[in-house]
Amino acid sequence: MKKIYFMLLAVLTMAVTVTSCSDDDPYATATSSDNPHILDPVFPNRVNGELPVISEFNRDGSFSMTVTVTPAEFTTVKWNFDGQESHTGMAIDTTLLAGTYDVKVIATTVEGKSTFREGLVNVKPLDTDPYTSTVGVERIVASGGSATLFGGKLTDIKSLVIGGVTVDAQPSSDGSSLKYTVPTSLADSSYRVAMVTSDGKKYGANKITISKQTMVVDAAIRSGVKAPVTINGINMENVASITINGKAITDFVAQTATSVTFTCPDLEAGDYVMTAKTKAGDDVKFYVNNTFVATGNLTVTSEKTLWEGHSYVSWELPDGDPNKIFQSTVSSMFNNVNVGTHVRVYYSLKSGDSYHQIQLMTPSWTLLSVGTKRDIAADGVWEFVLNEDDRNLIINQGALAIAGHGFYVDRVTVE
Repeated sequence: MKKIYFMLLAVLTMAVTVTSCSDDDPYATATSSDNPHILDPVFPNRVNGELPVISEFNRDGSFSMTVTVTPAEFTTVKWNFDGQESHTGMAIDTTLLAGTYDVKVIATTVEGKSTFREGLVNVKPLDTDPYTSTVGVERIVASGGSATLFGGKLTDIKSLVIGGVTVDAQPSSDGSSLKYTVPTSLADSSYRVAMVTSDGKKYGANKITISKQTMVVDAAIRSGVKAPVTINGINMENVASITINGKAITDFVAQTATSVTFTCPDLEAGDYVMTAKTKAGDDVKFYVNNTFVATGNLTVTSEKTLWEGHSYVSWELPDGDPNKIFQSTVSSMFNNVNVGTHVRVYYSLKSGDSYHQIQLMTPSWTLLSVGTKRDIAADGVWEFVLNEDDRNLIINQGALAIAGHGFYVDRVTVE
């Protein structure tokens, strides 16, 4: 009897062991009350607060991904693109227009517990596609205001679709920019933009942000003493006062929806804190270090600005195109500029171009002694001391001309 008892005990022990070690279903013990987990794929961590890129492909490809979650039988997976729910299910395979998308994968149990993974999906245009890039803060726009997108191959774009609203687009002659009017029917928010060609094809143009807030978009504000200062932005008609070094300025030389011009106070050369208030008493925001804050900076300098704007340069354009070379700093501007003066050419890159080079010359393509072609890899300043030979070339041949490819001339100054 005792022998039979021990045999039965051994059999029961083996049965329990086999049952507890079964690998047939690793999640068999999961319940609806468990916390959800996304087991796969694992998204990279943020770097300096920026979301990781989880996928990158050409716009003729697709975004394809499958997730593994637990407890699988009690969990629903939803896919959000730019904050909007797009798909439901463990797998996704979808095409997208060119642009960068914020994709969030949200796993939620039947009891309402949830977790998520988030990353960026970059969809690249084809080489033959029209495309847009981001030069500065031109994608922050005012409702009803005039705005511009920069890019390339844009000559055939006839309209834009913004938040479901279609507006006319006016491409530049060289296809490097599009002007449009921001719809007034859209609330303050971010909206994805699609470009539409004359034959109805759609291409991605990333996003814009519509805001009623008054914002100064100039990255750097400079002026000479007692000289006119123009600050550019959106909703600038609402500016009531500007304060520099503790002195409030309420008398403006000019004021429009996109700019305010005032006279710089009598200050020593240096950097000064600048603030501004709207007519409603709100802070005007200034663009500083890639973000908008309530305090800006005015640099008072003895520099004199000969020309200021945002002019694209590419020697690959055909002869006769106004953007083939820059020649707006004409010889008459240098009549009272002495030998030994510091000349500065401020430029910014056009990110979509394949290379970036700059050289200084005359409209006759005669190089200045300091103007030999150089590669540029970031926004910057080319500064040189004007010698007699170069001054004579500029005056005798019509202008200080700037050639190259893949950049914008933003300002030319002398000091």
